[in-house]
Amino acid sequence: MIMSLLFSVLVSVAYPQQIQTVPKTCTDLLPDMYEYVYFFEQVGDLWTIQSPTNAQKVYDVLSIRRLYQETTSDYVNPIDGMIKTRICDCYDKNSAKPFLADSKIIRACLDKNLPKLIKESKKEYLTLKAKIKKENNFIKLTTEQRHKIENLKRSSFTKIENELKKPIVD
Repeated sequence: MIMSLLFSVLVSVAYPQQIQTVPKTCTDLLPDMYEYVYFFEQVGDLWTIQSPTNAQKVYDVLSIRRLYQETTSDYVNPIDGMIKTRICDCYDKNSAKPFLADSKIIRACLDKNLPKLIKESKKEYLTLKAKIKKENNFIKLTTEQRHKIENLKRSSFTKIENELKKPIVD
């Protein structure tokens, strides 16, 4: 995990990218969530020099997002929505005026919201893990129950078959 983070930072330093502007699709019904995730990641990359602690918080959220994504086959990652909501809140607080990923606006706004975002992201991931565990336990119980049911059916069939083979005596 640390190696991939270090690689990501080195690549972004070696191959400078254009600083992204906040996505302007906050009001869209189905916005492209990747734009928000990419913008959020770039905020973390640019924050690394000025505030490694806050950059680490951004990377914590992105790590939880990645764990969620790797844990389930669902296409919808709710952590993407949480990231979008935080960025759009910052956008709305700035009178819907665009800002860059390295602006003081996004840093000040996220500085207040990152601990809550981390907490919500962790909760969402733990909820997913609990759901998966519950489903796995249910499947195990179902398998055990199937074996018990099949054994009971076989013994009942054998018993009834033997009873019916006997001649009827009046």
